[in-house]
Amino acid sequence: MAPKISVVMPMYNVEKYIELAISSLLEQTFKDFELILIDDASTDRTLAIAKSFNDPRIQIIVNENNLGGGRGSGVVRNIGIDASLGEYIYFVDNDDVILPDALKIMYRAAIESNADVVINTKNFLVENNDFTSFSEISDLLIQERGKMNPINADLKKRVLEEYALSNSPAAQWNHFCRRDFLNRTGIRFKEVVIHDDGIFLMELLCSTGKIVKIAEPFYIWRYRNESLSHSTSFNFDGFAKRVRSFLIVLEVFEEILTDALQREYGEVDYYFVDLICLNVKDRALVGPLKYAYNAEPVKCWEIVRQELETRYGSDISLLRKMVHGYFVEVLYNKSIDEKENTRLRLTMKKIKEEVNRLIPF
Repeated sequence: MAPKISVVMPMYNVEKYIELAISSLLEQTFKDFELILIDDASTDRTLAIAKSFNDPRIQIIVNENNLGGGRGSGVVRNIGIDASLGEYIYFVDNDDVILPDALKIMYRAAIESNADVVINTKNFLVENNDFTSFSEISDLLIQERGKMNPINADLKKRVLEEYALSNSPAAQWNHFCRRDFLNRTGIRFKEVVIHDDGIFLMELLCSTGKIVKIAEPFYIWRYRNESLSHSTSFNFDGFAKRVRSFLIVLEVFEEILTDALQREYGEVDYYFVDLICLNVKDRALVGPLKYAYNAEPVKCWEIVRQELETRYGSDISLLRKMVHGYFVEVLYNKSIDEKENTRLRLTMKKIKEEVNRLIPF
């Protein structure tokens, strides 16, 4: 008999954390689930530790070559989706843990509301990120990710509220999806290094599926600088990957939104599409720009220009929007320290001069 839930967990070089991650799932009060572990060519003891568990609910898939590093972890999750048998599918990251009632809470919400998707709107954020046992978790903070609103029936309002205003977190572990719904709609994670979870959320919001939201904190998230999403924020090679991902995300968003708007309203509001697409800038690009600006601000824009030219040729209209949007973002977030504001204004002046030299406006 097929299980009620399929839990999908990609694994890659997390020998320090994987035992606790798997244990937190096997200790769930809801027992009717399968755990699909996909080892993405780990080079440490991750796979050996996973194999040490003796539980019939565990299925291990081994990738001979690493896929996630170059194509994004979503590609690995798709392997788990395709292998799953459960009525619902849930995703857990390989270095995080969930509290004992997590699966029970989400499954009950899905069944009681006959939902295609259950979105969780709160999660635990752990201050001690290096914990290796539950006893080491001393401080759990409830991280608010937006006020509790029902999912709006109107497509534009729903996308604005749940995506642009971040009322629904994009992280894949906040989504509990009916497997048949994902198969009927063809929704899968896209091949993109950064923000594949944001695309996944956008596809859910633009679908015709029934979505409900709950506010039960149960996920313990470990913030690590060496994770794929964060490691690309601190060097120029990583920044270039982010720019490439950002451009793919824009293209995918435009396609998703155009189709959904045409379906819902009979016409496409291109201003709305631009508004949502450029919102991605804040999530996927602005933060890394700020980090890199501490070192070589102009090099960042040179990387952006090169990636744009590689993908689109000589059209730099998008680059102009990005540059302008970044300046607005930086100047809006002023410091309370006047000396810091003065330094910021001088820095931005220099950056503008250099960018104007690189990019003819």
